[in-house]
Amino acid sequence: MSQILDQLKRAEAERERLIAERRRIETEADAALAARERAESGPQRPVLRELAPASKSWLLAGIAALACVAALSAALLFSGEKQSTQKEAPARTAAIAVPAAHFELKLDRDLESFARRLQEKEKP
Repeated sequence: MSQILDQLKRAEAERERLIAERRRIETEADAALAARERAESGPQRPVLRELAPASKSWLLAGIAALACVAALSAALLFSGEKQSTQKEAPARTAAIAVPAAHFELKLDRDLESFARRLQEKEKP
């Protein structure tokens, strides 16, 4: 019985060794395939490229414009001029005269109608 157990252990160890060998070979094959595909596709363009001289000039012009706007904004914001101390006259608005009857509130109407109903119930 122990011989059978020993044979099983050796077979299991052999199986594990073969699995590891197969994984190693597959990894090497994948790497070789990727290298061959890269070689066949030709030289690749670099991901980061140098800016053309014309785009550099536009970039510098944009930065200069932003700097001018920032300087102008700071000058206006922190200028020594104080705002005028005179109070301006309030703007005139047109007032619309509405008759008082139009301002009857709903609560007032409800209260009046309730009072009328009470008086009508008391009369008979």
